[in-house]
Amino acid sequence: MSAPIKPVKLEPNSSYIQITSSQTPEAIQQQAAKQNVQLQHKGPVGELENEHIFEILDAGRRAVARDTDTGVVGSAVTALKGSEGVKDAKVMETRQRVKR
Repeated sequence: MSAPIKPVKLEPNSSYIQITSSQTPEAIQQQAAKQNVQLQHKGPVGELENEHIFEILDAGRRAVARDTDTGVVGSAVTALKGSEGVKDAKVMETRQRVKR
């Protein structure tokens, strides 16, 4: 039995995209760069093979703030959905768990 995969640590103020694709994360990043979208691979979604989490970066390779740059995030998702091999791309919402 293999060791469980630890969940990806997501910063609450950064923008993330979940991408469904049979391509490698490196190939997805290269395709995104052709569309002027900078991504940093954060890891897989659990143990799912074709699901990946990417952080959206600006031109200075800094994380795009979730609250301030909604146009950048929306255009990144639109560009990626039209890319070859990408089945789906959606913005991830980070939520803090409520302690009971």
